[in-house]
Amino acid sequence: MYKAIFWDIDGLLIDTEFIYFKTTQKALSEHGIKLTQEYFESKHLTGEKYSYFSLAKDAGFSDEKIGEIREKRNKIFVKTVLSKNILIDGVVDTFEKMRGKIRMAGVTNSQRANSDASIKSSGLDKYFEFRIVQEDVVKGKPDPECYLLALEKSRLRQNECVVFEDTMRGVQTARLAGIDCYAIPSKYTQKHDFSMANGVLKSIKEVPKIVI
Repeated sequence: MYKAIFWDIDGLLIDTEFIYFKTTQKALSEHGIKLTQEYFESKHLTGEKYSYFSLAKDAGFSDEKIGEIREKRNKIFVKTVLSKNILIDGVVDTFEKMRGKIRMAGVTNSQRANSDASIKSSGLDKYFEFRIVQEDVVKGKPDPECYLLALEKSRLRQNECVVFEDTMRGVQTARLAGIDCYAIPSKYTQKHDFSMANGVLKSIKEVPKIVI
């Protein structure tokens, strides 16, 4: 029996992946860099190697300049998520069914300010015991450091926890940490290779029957 769930957040619980894409696209376009939806779906969502800002790096921009572009993107992102309903259908009902029956935490590659804004907008913070964000680790997903840190913070063993992710990269991360992981693909990740997952669900509404 599982004692805790570690949730990926963006794209699984809150509909922010496309907002990240559009706000980054806007920030990069001001510097003559074209970010396409094909790149977003086939490269950025599948692996760490192809981040949005790899395009700026390849175009010869310095780390300092890329940091400035990222910061501008972040400001646009925060303003956008605070003005939208970003919750994915079924999340609150599912969380309420499990509230008090299993421990829950969030594990994301997002920077703290962006994650804080998303969680504030969605109202999900009351369900999480803690959140792991980009600043908490040296290496982000697909490195397993974030989930190993979640195990440490929860003081639980791998076989006592389960992860839910919406991308191939996320599933690989959890499995490298030795934790069971189920995939719940989004409309952007349905073609990902989820062969490493313990199972693939059609909806978050299926989660309670697995964990409680």
